[in-house]
Amino acid sequence: MKMRKKTIYDYPFEKKLNEILRVEEIIKIEDYGIITACNKSHFIGLQFLIYSIKIKYDIKIFVFDIGMTENQINYLKNNNVIVSERFVPPIDVGKYYWEAWAKPFYTINSPFKKSIWIDSDAIVTGNLQDLIELSKDKPLFTQDHSGVGDGTLNAKHLYKELPINGFEQDCQPYINTGVYIVDLERDKKLLLTWCYCVTQAMMNQNISCSISCWDQGACKWALQKLKMTDTIISDVTFNYPALSRQRVLPATPSGIRT
Repeated sequence: MKMRKKTIYDYPFEKKLNEILRVEEIIKIEDYGIITACNKSHFIGLQFLIYSIKIKYDIKIFVFDIGMTENQINYLKNNNVIVSERFVPPIDVGKYYWEAWAKPFYTINSPFKKSIWIDSDAIVTGNLQDLIELSKDKPLFTQDHSGVGDGTLNAKHLYKELPINGFEQDCQPYINTGVYIVDLERDKKLLLTWCYCVTQAMMNQNISCSISCWDQGACKWALQKLKMTDTIISDVTFNYPALSRQRVLPATPSGIRT
């Protein structure tokens, strides 16, 4: 008897996610695509993410390969997920947490003009259509609700190294780049400014040490530079840490700057 090939839908978390998501029908989303990046260590999280999307939405998914195994890549392709060639961003990949620093470079290389970034350790439980609606006229970023608070703000020295008129130090709103939506054409200047900040951080340790939470602090600087911090929404609906994450990895200000 020939055994059926297992798919993402055969994994034991299926029943639990079905209960959480309460799916009644598949919603088709056109013109947008979801992007993320993954290495072999984060693959189990990516499986959760993909399942939580596919159980509810018909939308294209693209994964930047930053160190997955051949079996993991084949698994994704067998489940109709588009996978990049091994992606090497134009930054120092020897730097601690380079995978996060590289986020604007993933985004600017997205195959989708309208791109929804979701971190590979997240799951989708809410309504993507509501999120998309809020990004019709401008990019959308989400506020940080991890509990770190002012610990997510960039250090004051950053604004001496990379001056911005009207900014001597960082301030609220807090930002979390685990979820955001951009239009690659409309928001090109923003993405290039974000890339510029990361590039400067790679070349100058004084800058990298002043940026909080890697890609997030760099993104915050870019939004401030372009007077676009109003694109950071405060609604907890769209990006909120799971209770299990808060118990296992409590939010503390220590260690978020490198």
